Amino acid sequence: MQTGEMAEAFNDVNIQSAVTCDTCEHLAAHLCKTCHDKLCIRCKDIHTKSKSSFDHEITRLTFEALSLLGDIPSVQHCRSHPGCRINVCCKECQIPVCEKCLIGDHNGHKLTSTEELFHQKKKKVDEKYYFVESELPKYKAEFENFEKRNEKNDESRSTMENEIISHFAEAREKLDVEENRLLQIAKLKHQQEHCRLQTQKARVSEHINKTQAFMQMFHNEKSSERNEFILYANTSNGSTISGNIPCFPLPVTLQFTKGKLDEKFFNEISGTITANAPGVRLMQEMIELEIIQVGTGEVETLTYGPNDDTYWVFLSGDSSFKKFNKSGEVLFEVTTRSNKALNKPLCILPDGTIIFRQSRSCLAQVQDDKNETEFFKAKNDGTPICIYLSDGNTTVAVGIMNSSVTEGVILKFNTHTQCMSELKNKLFFRNTIYNGGPTKIAENINGDIYMSNTNVDCFDKNGNFCFTYHGSDKAKYPFKPIGICADIMGNILIADGGNRLIHVLDMNGKLQRLYIVSSEKEGFYPVTLAIDVNHCLCVGCSDGKIRVFKYLD
Repeated sequence: MQTGEMAEAFNDVNIQSAVTCDTCEHLAAHLCKTCHDKLCIRCKDIHTKSKSSFDHEITRLTFEALSLLGDIPSVQHCRSHPGCRINVCCKECQIPVCEKCLIGDHNGHKLTSTEELFHQKKKKVDEKYYFVESELPKYKAEFENFEKRNEKNDESRSTMENEIISHFAEAREKLDVEENRLLQIAKLKHQQEHCRLQTQKARVSEHINKTQAFMQMFHNEKSSERNEFILYANTSNGSTISGNIPCFPLPVTLQFTKGKLDEKFFNEISGTITANAPGVRLMQEMIELEIIQVGTGEVETLTYGPNDDTYWVFLSGDSSFKKFNKSGEVLFEVTTRSNKALNKPLCILPDGTIIFRQSRSCLAQVQDDKNETEFFKAKNDGTPICIYLSDGNTTVAVGIMNSSVTEGVILKFNTHTQCMSELKNKLFFRNTIYNGGPTKIAENINGDIYMSNTNVDCFDKNGNFCFTYHGSDKAKYPFKPIGICADIMGNILIADGGNRLIHVLDMNGKLQRLYIVSSEKEGFYPVTLAIDVNHCLCVGCSDGKIRVFKYLD
């Protein structure tokens, strides 16, 4: 710049201190009111000839002109093209853009000034801030409730242990083994409840952290960083905080129920440990909370992992069991040679170990990323068609069917693969033997065993037949039971693929509710069921999705 030009620029800039050009280091003489660049005489000529700024409004750089800018950001750099300054904003995409953007992804898009976009988004960001600020106390209050529930959980454990010890003192010589078993269950239940509360506590903490991070950026003392944050902010409230507090676990406490001191029935005298949820009832209609896409095939196997809030799934047409998180991402998978079998069972032990059907006659186990080992191998012509946790999650029950006989067997193993007991009944898996098709199995909180095939058969904990459920007269089509599970209240939930319904029975087999999962127009139907840590119903569907429903209130 020549001496005369510098003098002219200095005279034009009626401010107390010299201002340099935003493009070079020379003295600024002009101000672009559109993109707020301060320009020297040479850069001003270039600016007015540029494709992206030829129509910008240029004025002399004065103190008054600068004052009119207020808190509008002056110079911002493009996030897509580091080093390039933004000149205008894309009206369609609602973000600032540079010259490279205009010949790339934003070519042909309508443009707007930085000032206009800033004012539009600042108004929305202000509204969002006040919204999240008003919602934050709700999450903090819920966070404090988890601490109180955790204390009650610890208190209930102490109470249960004292009651168990007192009860077993009446028959110490005969019941030492049962006492230790129940103490183990009490500890396990406490750990599971603690894990459940910690998971939800972390979820609330995550919402708090996201909200506070947004508020911190909003109050950033560095105007350049704050303005950049506002310009690129996602103004949707849902991007930072949900409109409603998420579904949190039911307030439950563990309790010990004493058994009768009858020497003939050791299972009955030992008592049980269940979750007490007073006032909880079935809702009139289920509420869909979330949908998790895990594939495109039918969800043939669905097992929920309470330790880390995940799902183990087998999809039709696949060759492996896969572990998914809530986002539908695969975390781990194990290959199976039973991919063409009708029954592909999998269960999860309290320590996270999975037991699954590896081949026609063999069950395998895997913990984390350790090597696969054999858990059980059926003898002769036996086929393990189902697996479930029994006796308070302390034993693994394996249902075995032999094609040469018409009698099913349930073997119960400890976690060291030792067979502890055996149940036999000619009615076990009778529908599977005669009619084929997959068989699902579930154990209720009272020890009753339910088998789902063409109908649902119920047996008590000793293997004695109780009743058969043939479906409801209220259903439009023939009953087609598939998935089955039991909940905290002792209800039995059955997936009816033929009618796209969930049948809810009480312990005596009486129908309590019929829940609609989908309509005929939607095309999918329920296949497999599981209950998560929030006591919500997880439904594996024929369209490769897991749908989570709230049905208890």
